[in-house]
Formats: sequence, C-alpha cells, structure tokens
Amino acid sequence: MTSIGTRGVTLLAALTAIAVGGGFLFGAPTEVAGVTAIAFAAVVSLITTRNLALRAHARARAHRQPAGSPSLEQLNQIDRSLAVALDSDIGVDRELRPLLRPIAAVRLARRGVDLDNHTVEARAILGEELWELVRAERPRSSRYAGGISTAELRSLIERLERS
Repeated sequence: MTSIGTRGVTLLAALTAIAVGGGFLFGAPTEVAGVTAIAFAAVVSLITTRNLALRAHARARAHRQPAGSPSLEQLNQIDRSLAVALDSDIGVDRELRPLLRPIAAVRLARRGVDLDNHTVEARAILGEELWELVRAERPRSSRYAGGISTAELRSLIERLERS
C-alpha cells in the first residue's frame, strides 16, 4: 500500500479501537463491535481498490505512446510501404526497395562487405532474390507484376535477417 493508504488504515484501526472501547463503556459492546468491523472492512476495501486503480493507471500511462511519436510514425510508414509493395510492382520499386536496401547495406557492412563495391560477396550473402531487389543498378522488372506476394516478402525479410 502507499503511505496514504497505510496512514488511513492505521487511523481507522485507532478509531475502531476507540469505538469498541466506547461501546464497552456505554453498555452496547456487541452492536458497536459488529458495526465497527463492517465499517473497517468497507474502508480497507475502498483503500485497496483505490491503490490498485492508481497502479493500473500508472502502468497504462507508462506504456502509452503519444499519437505523433516518431517510432509510431515510422511503423505506420513501414506498414504503408509494405501494403503498397503487396499491391503493385511500382510499390516494390518505390517503397519496398528503398526500405530494404539500407537495411541490407548495414547488415553487410557488419561483415565488412559493401553492398555496392563488393557485389560478388554481397550477392552470395543476400541470396539471389534479395540481391536482385537491393542491388544498385536494378532495372525495373515485371518480376513483381501486380506486387510481391506475402510469402515472397516473408522470404526476403527472413533472408535479410540471416545476412
């Protein structure tokens, strides 16, 4: 519990003890004890519920991304690029290729291979399909007429992850 909750319970326990003691002094101990026990249980339940709600709210606020955050906008852009690439060969050339090419270049650079200057090594590491998509002098082809299939896209991404 929070310090406010702990103080509240302590104060309530003290008041309960005073009320029960007063009940004994005035001759109605069982009635006072029963009412006091019910009141004590109700207040403890309220304090516990409030503390749980505050924790849940704090967790939700910590995990929430602002609507215009850069990382969320990047994910939305990637989603749009992939959707366009699935629909048309132009989308593959204009959206998917510019998305995958820099990733491939970085992955290859980690191995000491330059995408544009070490073409034989790059082609061997990336595989034929991914190489054909990201190579520097790639002519626009009808290979992806109508867009790229989900299976082809998944295969390219898996190959990129392995490189």
